[in-house]
Amino acid sequence: MKTADVTKAVLAATVLLLVAYDISVATNTVTGDTISEVIAGWSWRCQTVPFAAGVLVGHLFWPAGYARKAAASSRRLPWLLFLTADVAIADWFWVGSMLPMWPLVVGFITGHLLWAQPPRR
Repeated sequence: MKTADVTKAVLAATVLLLVAYDISVATNTVTGDTISEVIAGWSWRCQTVPFAAGVLVGHLFWPAGYARKAAASSRRLPWLLFLTADVAIADWFWVGSMLPMWPLVVGFITGHLLWAQPPRR
């Protein structure tokens, strides 16, 4: 068995276990104990949580070769800058409701720039 197959099996088992656990705690009478509620609470108290999530997403879903293509294209780079500025402005106007969004976006860009996946062939 290849190590990639073992990794896929471990990921699948982990996801199934987390889904089963989340369903079990969602059906009980206690509030605030699901995985999403706990992570949302952490995100509001500690900005490192959405930043780390953004780094992970930027690492996984924005491959290294895309940056050069995006920088070379006059149509794509301004949209990335616009999105970043838009989130910053939204965070400034709606500080109470948008607080975890800004570290998430910064983490997404950081994850790509510092820890990008190799380009797919």
